[in-house]
Amino acid sequence: MNTMTRIKLAITIMALLFFTAGMRSGEEWQRWVGIALLAIAVGLRFVGRERKSG
Repeated sequence: MNTMTRIKLAITIMALLFFTAGMRSGEEWQRWVGIALLAIAVGLRFVGRERKSG
């Protein structure tokens, strides 16, 4: 597992924790932080991707 994969995994886990905490506590800002972190993790899927030509 390379460094970028570990970073994406850590951000995804943090997103799930924030979102779950927001759902349990009723705090809307925690849910939004979780959603934002998940969007960042999804966006990082396309960073550093090498293109193979032909």
